[in-house]
Amino acid sequence: MITWKSFIESPDRFYWDQTMLADLLVGIEYPNILVTPGHWRDGSEINDFLTKPTLVMITSDEEGECPFWEVDHPVWKMTPNLGLAYRPDRAVPLGYTPHTRPALLELGIPPKKIEGKWFFAGQVTNSRRHSAMEALRKLSGGGLIETETFTAGIAPEHYMKRMWQASWVPCPAGNVRPATFRMWEALEAGAVPILDATSPAGDQGYWPFTLGDHPLPVLADWSQVGEVMSQAPPLVGPWYSGFKAKFRRDIWDAWRSIDAEPWLSPTKRITTIITASPIPSHPGFDMLSETVESVRKRLRGNKIIIAFDGPRDSDSRSTYEEHIRQVCYHANLYWPEVQVHYSGTWKHQAGTIRDVLPLVYPEHSTVLMMEHDTPLTGEI
Repeated sequence: MITWKSFIESPDRFYWDQTMLADLLVGIEYPNILVTPGHWRDGSEINDFLTKPTLVMITSDEEGECPFWEVDHPVWKMTPNLGLAYRPDRAVPLGYTPHTRPALLELGIPPKKIEGKWFFAGQVTNSRRHSAMEALRKLSGGGLIETETFTAGIAPEHYMKRMWQASWVPCPAGNVRPATFRMWEALEAGAVPILDATSPAGDQGYWPFTLGDHPLPVLADWSQVGEVMSQAPPLVGPWYSGFKAKFRRDIWDAWRSIDAEPWLSPTKRITTIITASPIPSHPGFDMLSETVESVRKRLRGNKIIIAFDGPRDSDSRSTYEEHIRQVCYHANLYWPEVQVHYSGTWKHQAGTIRDVLPLVYPEHSTVLMMEHDTPLTGEI
């Protein structure tokens, strides 16, 4: 059961920074989770409210003023202040804004990204952003819109279209933490965010704690942003897909530490692994889509892992990776139960499967093995 609750006179939910979290929690039925905006100043009220073991997720406290360490339950927190003596058990992603996904759903699959094309629109309100703007003003190949206030630039649908077209999105820090909505909007749009290593408040080590291992470029010196964007952008879709899947997996593990053995019905314990490799029809994915949809129809809400083998020397890596980028984008918007994995190097089907088996959860799941061109027929 998921409870959204404010402990002061404010709405219980629907804050901007809860948008991505709400999407990530869809379909999670086994744990007790409390999501609360962190405007409270006394953890005893939360402790009194919770009558059974609960995973507490704190949002909307960028300044780090709520005493989360007073809560007698596991705590995950958005925009953690790593300068405090206490750290939450895990970071909650700040996430994208409410207009992000509706705008992207209107746009459809993005065109092939143009290397070097970049976009930034936002306020210039702190020293980190001034440094970034000083560097970006000297660069060509992109779009720079500096605004006076928050959301005072171009309309949301045009803002997201510019990200949808871009390869790179510079993301200088917010006023308090390195995290910004922009970073997650860029990932949703299939662009590569360039992260800020710090913020006006410090925050060294923020990204390893928040993201774990990741392929996103992180800058301590914004004068280097042009050099970063002169390179081919990394394929970040499989990592982003894995990040979201790991967030859900971490919920499972956190709840298992509380409840020993979370209950799932036997049919929910079926995980499908769909193997894929380069074929002449790439970057189109009609064949793969038919196969995925055949599973989604019969095993609604169950986890699906698309396991892409790496290309052989004779295959076109650029065409293949453009196919994977499009699959990641489509899966992110339309297939919430799908995780995309890419081995990067040619391992044969057996090696690729070996890589993805640790992604199956719970560990005793039944596994349905398929290939990308073998849709299910009939009933299970």
